[in-house]
Amino acid sequence: MQAGVGAVIAAVVYEMAGEIIHGKNRIAIVIMVLSFVAACILGVNVIYIVLVCGVFGGVRTLVKKQKGGRR
Repeated sequence: MQAGVGAVIAAVVYEMAGEIIHGKNRIAIVIMVLSFVAACILGVNVIYIVLVCGVFGGVRTLVKKQKGGRR
């Protein structure tokens, strides 16, 4: 049962990462790599990574709204 859950999680991560890389959104790729490094190499708690990424996304959205862009 645990192997099946692990396989499903691995498949979802693989698909999501593939879409991000093929979408060529450089900021998303940088966030993905930095999150991996922070979690796996530096041992940062995942909760902190999620919070930082959420704040970054919120600030980025507000800045884009102020500029009037939709990219």
